[in-house]
Formats: sequence, C-alpha cells, structure tokens
Amino acid sequence: MIADSGWRMADGLLHGRPLRDPIRHPPSAIRHGFTIVELLIALTCTALIGAAIASMMTAVGYGTTSSRELRELAVKSKALCARVTAAVRQSSMVLEAGDDYLVLWRYDTDGDGTPSAAELQRLDYNADADTLTSFEPDPSAADDEYALTDDFEIVTNALIASDELVASLWASDVTDWELVLDNATAQEARLLGLRQTLSAGDLSDVAIAAVSLRN
Repeated sequence: MIADSGWRMADGLLHGRPLRDPIRHPPSAIRHGFTIVELLIALTCTALIGAAIASMMTAVGYGTTSSRELRELAVKSKALCARVTAAVRQSSMVLEAGDDYLVLWRYDTDGDGTPSAAELQRLDYNADADTLTSFEPDPSAADDEYALTDDFEIVTNALIASDELVASLWASDVTDWELVLDNATAQEARLLGLRQTLSAGDLSDVAIAAVSLRN
C-alpha cells in the first residue's frame, strides 16, 4: 500500500498533476459549531423547563403546607369539641342556654338540691373575636346560693364582673358555635347537640357532637 501511494505521487510529479493527500478528510466531514439561532432556541427551551420545574416544586410545597395546616386545625377542633362535651357530660343540669352562652350546674357539692356559685360553669362564644371562653369559680370567692328559678345569665354576668367566675380561653378562630337542646326548657334537657367550626385562612373544620348530661 505504501509503495502504491508513492508510485501515484511520483506519477503526479512527472505529469504535472497536483498532489492529493490520501489521508485528508473530505470537506463534508468537517463539523461546524452551533448557530446563534440554535443557541437561542436551546436557551429558551432550558428556561421553559426550569420555570416548569420551579412551578411544580412551588405547588408541591404549597400542597404540603396546606395539608399540615389542615391536620393541625382538625386536631385543634377535635380537642375543643372533646373539652366542651366533657364539661356537659360531667354536669348534672343545664341551668340556662342562649345563642352564645351555656350555663351548667356541674355538681351539687353540698347536696342541698340548689346551685351555688362554686358549682357553676359558663361557656361563652364571642362571634366578634371568634373565641370560646370558659368561666369557672374562683375557689376564694363567696359561695352564694341560688334558686333554680333565677335568671342564670344575669347571675353569671354578675359573677364574671366581680371575678368570682374566672375566664379561661379555650379556643380562638371559632367562626361558628351552635347548641341544640332536646327540650325547650333548658333545665329539663338531658341531651345537647353541638356544632362548631374552626377556621384558619381558607381552611376550616366542622365538628358535630351529641352528648348527654350526667344523671
């Protein structure tokens, strides 16, 4: 092969033909670089893919945050519902109930058949502040006696004003709180229905319960 190549070179020199390098690559095999248009298209595609990935990651992150907040709200709602139903279950009578309050006779401690200040509990719903508050007796307060015919909304208002019933915030973000008794006369009711809604931003959780009073 080497001898044949040398012979062709010698023949070319003798006959005046230009020499051709037998190992030179043809022009069609030369590789060109990217054009500006191709680079711009590639950059645009890369940017679009990056934006899509960023949007997807944001959506996943928002969904995870929303799920966590909803679980926290549900736990808070169930805890409040359990607290209210426990208070009712441990009470012997509903002394009075309104759209935004509930007065309970928790137990007849002295066994005299009449409620006293130390035996009362009031639950108050504040629709303006979205709060539910429990008022319970101050152990150091006077233990006044009351008749079952007394207006216990007025009685408990006076006890709250004199700090004989002390406030304890049970929950905030309570956007709705409804009570239903099984008897139009509160003191004859034995079953209470509860519906409450807790909200946080666009999320909300509704809890419904029915509970009977202690015999």
